[in-house]
Amino acid sequence: FYAIGLPALRRLSGLKACIQPEFTVTLKDPFPKKCGATRLLRGTLDLTDGTPGIRLRKEQGNVVISSMIGCDAFAIVPPGVGPLEIGAKLQAFMM
Repeated sequence: FYAIGLPALRRLSGLKACIQPEFTVTLKDPFPKKCGATRLLRGTLDLTDGTPGIRLRKEQGNVVISSMIGCDAFAIVPPGVGPLEIGAKLQAFMM
């Protein structure tokens, strides 16, 4: 919804800036899977060392809606990328 539905609703309501701005984050947790398609990883923004980082939720499955609790950001994993180690740089956007 945050990646497709919300921007569509913003555009339909007449807003010019309908897509959330992206920024670069550093992974604070590893992601052990390879992604065949673009994937949005759910997590929380971490600014403890002065640079944007993202702490991933343990459950990242498509049907695990409970993993959205407490999340405030999505990291974008391009297709064909992975597994990802701690310190990997990704583009992200806020919820």
